[in-house]
Amino acid sequence: FGVSLITVRQGLRDLETEGLIRQRSAKPTVVTRPAPKPKTSFDFNTIAAIAASAEGRQIEIIDYRRRKSARASEVFGLRPHDYHYCLRAILRVGSDPVAQCTIYFSPAVGARIRREDFDDVVIFRSVQRHLGIKLRGAHVNVRAEVADAALARQLDYAEGAPILAMELTYFDDNGQPVELTINRNRADRFSLQLDAPNDLP
Repeated sequence: FGVSLITVRQGLRDLETEGLIRQRSAKPTVVTRPAPKPKTSFDFNTIAAIAASAEGRQIEIIDYRRRKSARASEVFGLRPHDYHYCLRAILRVGSDPVAQCTIYFSPAVGARIRREDFDDVVIFRSVQRHLGIKLRGAHVNVRAEVADAALARQLDYAEGAPILAMELTYFDDNGQPVELTINRNRADRFSLQLDAPNDLP
C-alpha cells in the first residue's frame, strides 16, 4: 500500500495499546476483543452504591498509625490537636493507582481495630464485620482539588492535574460519627453521578 515500515509498526503498536490486536513473538499477530473498561462513573446515593464503587479495585495499605488532623477532630468532637487512628492507602485498578485514601476513625473504633483487620477494599465493611458496628448512613462532600507533587507521584499523575476529592463521614446506628474517609481520586478515572428527582410543585 506504499506505507513505510515505521508507519506500519506504529499502527500495530497503537492497535495493541487499544486492545484490538495481540502481537506474539515469532508468531503472527492476532485480532483480539478489547478488555471491558472499568466503570468510572458512580452514584453515591446509598451505602450499597458507595460500596459498589470499589468493585474491581484493590487496596494497597501504606500505614495505620495515629496522626493529627483538625478536620477529624472537628468531625469526632475532639480537641484540634488530638491524635486520631488513621489508615492511609492507595486504591488501584489493576496496577494503576486511581485514588489516595486517608481514613480516620473515632477513638472507640480505632482503639479496637488493627491493621490486619483491613481485609476488604471497602474499609467500612471491615469495620462492621470485625467490630459489629452497624452503619446508619454517610454524609458525602465533594470538592475539586489539584494534585500537588506528592499526590502526583503516588497516583502516577501530572502535578496540577484535577482531583475529585470526596469526604465521607460514616455514622453508626446512634448517629455518632465512626469513620471519616477522604478519597482523592484521579479525575480522569472517577466521576460522580447523582439522580435529581423533581420535587418542585
